Amino acid sequence: MIGLPLLLAAKEGGLELFFAVVAGSVATLIATLGLIWMVKQFLFICRPNELLVFSGRANNKNGLGYRMISSATGKGRGFRVPFFETVQRIDLSLMEVEVSTRSAFCRGGVRLNVDAIEIVRAYTPPMRTPNVEHLFPTSPMKTAERWATDRLTAAGAPGGAIARFVILDARVVEEKLPTAGGIGGYFTVDQGARYTATLEARLEIIDAQGTRRAFAEAKAFRDQTVPENASINKREDYWFRLTEDLLKDFDREMEAAIQTHLSGFRVAP
Repeated sequence: MIGLPLLLAAKEGGLELFFAVVAGSVATLIATLGLIWMVKQFLFICRPNELLVFSGRANNKNGLGYRMISSATGKGRGFRVPFFETVQRIDLSLMEVEVSTRSAFCRGGVRLNVDAIEIVRAYTPPMRTPNVEHLFPTSPMKTAERWATDRLTAAGAPGGAIARFVILDARVVEEKLPTAGGIGGYFTVDQGARYTATLEARLEIIDAQGTRRAFAEAKAFRDQTVPENASINKREDYWFRLTEDLLKDFDREMEAAIQTHLSGFRVAP
């Protein structure tokens, strides 16, 4: 198809027209190949039982930093904005998952010579930044309550003393970290935020007259940095690991404190 115009141009208009036609043909070919390359690079098509998550910039429709596309709920395809968005594929097909329990404290509970275990929340989350513990799927507060339920056992006579587990602090503070700007920022992945978690609690023995007979306290700290490009699922994965490590530290500290200050109230298995 290109050969005929070239021969006609060479006969009728000389070499100048010939080279002009050649240049136009080459430019058209390059433009076509460039268009095909752009479509392959930036057009993402959703496969069956799959979800596409475009993240990295604010979405005008939902006001969030991501948008989701699924073949079941929409067109099933979308263009990625160069330099500003990343795309992740999430498989929604059914699969068998082996479920295991992590950090379930069943390694011999602490048996106390009391009638009951009482859990008190003395810490109230402020529900605003820089505190973010209320955003955690499993917050340090819930983790501390689970610890008390799993580890403490009332093994005394009815009508006797009670053990009061008071959660004094269960905060997680977010600190935004500086990241590289400009063109260099597109080629590097920095740590975007640091999360510092604190868990503090006191275990008190209260006799039948309401007098505190003894107590043990423990406090644990943990921090975790998260990459600036971490997805929602990945960020929650980091948060879970942070809470899990925090609870392990707290368990070790509280176990030692109970052994030191409440050994007279422990009951042998």
